[in-house]
Amino acid sequence: MKQPNTIFDDSKNTESQISDPQEQENLQNTNVEPKEVNPELMANKNMPVQKDEEAEIGVGNKEAVKEVAKEVRKNTQKLDELIHQSGQVLFRCKTLFPFDFFPDEITIDIQAVNIYRRNFFKSGRTQSIYIQNIAEVYADRSLFFSQLHIVDKHFVDNIIVIKFMKKKEADIARQIIQGLVTGIANEVDFTKIPNKEILPKLIELGKLTALNK
Repeated sequence: MKQPNTIFDDSKNTESQISDPQEQENLQNTNVEPKEVNPELMANKNMPVQKDEEAEIGVGNKEAVKEVAKEVRKNTQKLDELIHQSGQVLFRCKTLFPFDFFPDEITIDIQAVNIYRRNFFKSGRTQSIYIQNIAEVYADRSLFFSQLHIVDKHFVDNIIVIKFMKKKEADIARQIIQGLVTGIANEVDFTKIPNKEILPKLIELGKLTALNK
Protein backbone atom coordinates (compact mmCIF):
# COMPACT_ATOMS: atom_id res chain seq x y z
CA MET A 1 0.00 0.00 0.00
CA LYS A 2 1.37 3.40 -1.05
CA GLN A 3 2.37 6.00 1.49
CA PRO A 4 0.52 9.32 1.17
CA ASN A 5 2.54 12.11 -0.52
CA THR A 6 3.80 14.65 1.98
CA ILE A 7 5.23 18.06 1.25
CA PHE A 8 8.18 19.05 3.39
CA ASP A 9 7.81 22.63 4.74
CA ASP A 10 11.32 23.78 5.59
CA SER A 11 10.26 27.17 6.94
CA LYS A 12 8.00 25.64 9.54
CA ASN A 13 10.21 22.79 10.63
CA THR A 14 13.63 24.44 10.63
CA GLU A 15 13.49 25.51 14.22
CA SER A 16 11.92 22.23 15.34
CA GLN A 17 14.68 20.29 13.65
CA ILE A 18 17.41 22.31 15.44
CA SER A 19 17.74 21.06 18.92
CA ASP A 20 20.79 23.08 19.96
CA PRO A 21 19.67 26.33 21.71
CA GLN A 22 22.77 28.24 20.50
CA GLU A 23 22.03 27.38 16.88
CA GLN A 24 18.41 28.48 17.34
CA GLU A 25 19.61 31.87 18.70
CA ASN A 26 21.92 32.29 15.72
CA LEU A 27 19.07 31.53 13.35
CA GLN A 28 16.89 34.16 15.01
CA ASN A 29 19.64 36.77 14.72
CA THR A 30 19.85 36.21 10.98
CA ASN A 31 16.20 37.14 10.67
CA VAL A 32 16.54 40.46 12.54
CA GLU A 33 15.12 43.38 10.56
CA PRO A 34 17.72 45.96 9.32
CA LYS A 35 18.19 49.05 11.44
CA GLU A 36 16.88 52.40 10.19
CA VAL A 37 19.59 54.46 8.43
CA ASN A 38 20.21 57.96 9.72
CA PRO A 39 19.89 60.41 6.76
CA GLU A 40 22.34 62.85 8.38
CA LEU A 41 25.04 60.20 8.48
CA MET A 42 24.49 59.44 4.81
CA ALA A 43 24.66 63.14 3.99
CA ASN A 44 27.93 63.46 5.88
CA LYS A 45 29.38 60.59 3.90
CA ASN A 46 28.59 62.42 0.66
CA MET A 47 30.17 65.68 1.83
CA PRO A 48 33.67 66.56 0.50
CA VAL A 49 36.58 65.88 2.79
CA GLN A 50 37.79 68.95 4.66
CA LYS A 51 41.35 68.37 3.57
CA ASP A 52 40.29 68.61 -0.07
CA GLU A 53 38.61 71.95 0.62
CA GLU A 54 41.73 73.26 2.33
CA ALA A 55 43.83 72.11 -0.61
CA GLU A 56 41.56 73.96 -3.05
CA ILE A 57 41.74 77.13 -0.93
CA GLY A 58 45.53 76.81 -0.84
CA VAL A 59 45.69 76.60 -4.64
CA GLY A 60 43.44 79.66 -4.94
CA ASN A 61 45.67 81.65 -2.59
CA LYS A 62 48.76 80.70 -4.57
CA GLU A 63 47.14 81.91 -7.80
CA ALA A 64 46.17 85.21 -6.14
CA VAL A 65 49.73 85.70 -4.86
CA LYS A 66 51.08 85.05 -8.37
CA GLU A 67 48.74 87.66 -9.84
CA VAL A 68 49.76 90.25 -7.24
CA ALA A 69 53.46 89.52 -7.85
CA LYS A 70 52.92 89.84 -11.59
CA GLU A 71 51.21 93.21 -11.14
CA VAL A 72 54.01 94.43 -8.86
CA ARG A 73 56.65 93.47 -11.43
CA LYS A 74 54.68 95.22 -14.17
CA ASN A 75 54.31 98.45 -12.19
CA THR A 76 57.96 98.34 -11.09
CA GLN A 77 59.08 97.99 -14.69
CA LYS A 78 56.83 100.86 -15.73
CA LEU A 79 58.21 103.03 -12.92
CA ASP A 80 61.80 102.22 -13.94
CA GLU A 81 61.00 103.19 -17.51
CA LEU A 82 59.38 106.41 -16.33
CA ILE A 83 62.39 107.31 -14.16
CA HIS A 84 64.73 106.58 -17.06
CA GLN A 85 62.69 108.68 -19.46
CA SER A 86 62.30 111.53 -16.94
CA GLY A 87 66.07 111.65 -16.59
CA GLN A 88 66.40 112.09 -20.36
CA VAL A 89 66.34 115.81 -21.18
CA LEU A 90 64.63 116.34 -24.53
CA PHE A 91 65.63 119.98 -24.88
CA ARG A 92 67.79 122.49 -23.01
CA CYS A 93 68.42 126.18 -23.60
CA LYS A 94 69.28 129.41 -21.77
CA THR A 95 68.11 132.99 -22.00
CA LEU A 96 70.50 135.48 -23.56
CA PHE A 97 73.25 137.25 -21.68
CA PRO A 98 73.74 140.23 -21.14
CA PHE A 99 70.05 141.05 -21.69
CA ASP A 100 69.38 138.64 -18.87
CA PHE A 101 72.33 139.26 -16.56
CA PHE A 102 71.69 135.98 -14.72
CA PRO A 103 70.42 133.75 -17.55
CA ASP A 104 67.60 131.35 -16.80
CA GLU A 105 67.88 127.73 -17.93
CA ILE A 106 64.97 125.79 -19.45
CA THR A 107 64.89 121.99 -19.64
CA ILE A 108 62.08 119.83 -21.01
CA ASP A 109 61.48 116.13 -20.39
CA ILE A 110 58.41 113.96 -20.97
CA GLN A 111 57.03 114.85 -17.52
CA ALA A 112 57.62 118.56 -17.03
CA VAL A 113 59.09 121.86 -18.12
CA ASN A 114 61.72 122.94 -15.59
CA ILE A 115 62.83 126.56 -15.37
CA TYR A 116 65.87 127.35 -13.26
CA ARG A 117 65.71 131.06 -12.49
CA ARG A 118 69.04 132.48 -11.33
CA ASN A 119 68.94 135.32 -8.84
CA PHE A 120 72.68 135.62 -8.30
CA PHE A 121 75.86 133.66 -8.95
CA LYS A 122 75.24 129.99 -8.12
CA SER A 123 71.89 130.74 -6.53
CA GLY A 124 68.36 130.53 -7.78
CA ARG A 125 65.18 128.46 -7.72
CA THR A 126 63.60 125.85 -9.94
CA GLN A 127 60.03 126.16 -11.16
CA SER A 128 58.47 123.01 -12.62
CA ILE A 129 55.30 122.85 -14.70
CA TYR A 130 53.97 119.35 -15.27
CA ILE A 131 52.97 118.68 -18.85
CA GLN A 132 49.54 117.43 -17.82
CA ASN A 133 48.86 120.80 -16.12
CA ILE A 134 49.71 122.92 -19.16
CA ALA A 135 46.63 124.44 -20.77
CA GLU A 136 48.41 126.36 -23.52
CA VAL A 137 51.86 127.34 -24.76
CA TYR A 138 52.74 130.07 -27.24
CA ALA A 139 55.68 132.29 -28.24
CA ASP A 140 55.76 136.03 -28.91
CA ARG A 141 58.41 137.40 -31.26
CA SER A 142 60.04 140.77 -31.18
CA LEU A 143 62.74 142.17 -33.43
CA PHE A 144 65.58 140.32 -31.72
CA PHE A 145 64.10 137.93 -29.17
CA SER A 146 61.15 135.70 -28.34
CA GLN A 147 59.15 135.22 -25.18
CA LEU A 148 57.74 131.82 -24.30
CA HIS A 149 54.37 131.82 -22.50
CA ILE A 150 53.18 128.73 -20.63
CA VAL A 151 49.67 128.69 -19.16
CA ASP A 152 49.47 126.49 -16.06
CA LYS A 153 45.97 125.35 -15.11
CA HIS A 154 46.83 125.07 -11.41
CA PHE A 155 49.15 128.05 -10.91
CA VAL A 156 47.84 131.18 -9.18
CA ASP A 157 49.59 133.52 -11.62
CA ASN A 158 48.82 131.01 -14.33
CA ILE A 159 50.99 132.47 -17.13
CA ILE A 160 54.71 131.74 -16.83
CA VAL A 161 56.82 133.98 -19.07
CA ILE A 162 60.39 133.23 -20.15
CA LYS A 163 62.03 136.29 -21.71
CA PHE A 164 65.08 136.92 -23.88
CA MET A 165 65.07 133.59 -25.71
CA LYS A 166 66.50 132.98 -29.17
CA LYS A 167 63.72 132.84 -31.72
CA LYS A 168 64.61 129.39 -32.99
CA GLU A 169 64.99 127.95 -29.49
CA ALA A 170 61.65 129.43 -28.39
CA ASP A 171 59.94 127.86 -31.42
CA ILE A 172 61.48 124.45 -30.79
CA ALA A 173 60.57 124.58 -27.08
CA ARG A 174 56.98 125.52 -27.93
CA GLN A 175 56.67 122.70 -30.47
CA ILE A 176 58.03 120.09 -28.05
CA ILE A 177 55.76 121.22 -25.21
CA GLN A 178 52.74 121.35 -27.51
CA GLY A 179 53.54 117.87 -28.81
CA LEU A 180 53.78 116.51 -25.25
CA VAL A 181 50.50 118.18 -24.23
CA THR A 182 48.70 116.76 -27.27
CA GLY A 183 50.19 113.31 -26.80
CA ILE A 184 49.24 113.08 -23.11
CA ALA A 185 45.72 114.33 -23.91
CA ASN A 186 45.44 111.40 -26.34
CA GLU A 187 46.86 108.91 -23.78
CA VAL A 188 50.14 108.33 -25.61
CA ASP A 189 52.62 106.32 -23.50
CA PHE A 190 55.93 108.06 -24.25
CA THR A 191 57.85 105.50 -22.18
CA LYS A 192 57.27 102.99 -24.98
CA ILE A 193 58.87 105.20 -27.64
CA PRO A 194 62.66 104.98 -28.14
CA ASN A 195 64.55 108.11 -27.08
CA LYS A 196 65.89 108.76 -30.56
CA GLU A 197 62.38 108.90 -32.01
CA ILE A 198 60.66 111.00 -29.35
CA LEU A 199 62.10 114.43 -30.14
CA PRO A 200 61.48 114.54 -33.93
CA LYS A 201 57.97 113.11 -33.47
CA LEU A 202 57.12 115.68 -30.79
CA ILE A 203 58.36 118.56 -32.94
CA GLU A 204 56.31 117.32 -35.89
CA LEU A 205 53.22 116.86 -33.72
CA GLY A 206 53.70 120.33 -32.21
CA LYS A 207 53.88 121.92 -35.67
CA LEU A 208 50.72 120.15 -36.84
CA THR A 209 48.84 121.11 -33.68
CA ALA A 210 49.78 124.77 -34.10
CA LEU A 211 48.59 124.74 -37.74
CA ASN A 212 45.24 123.25 -36.76
CA LYS A 213 44.52 125.95 -34.16
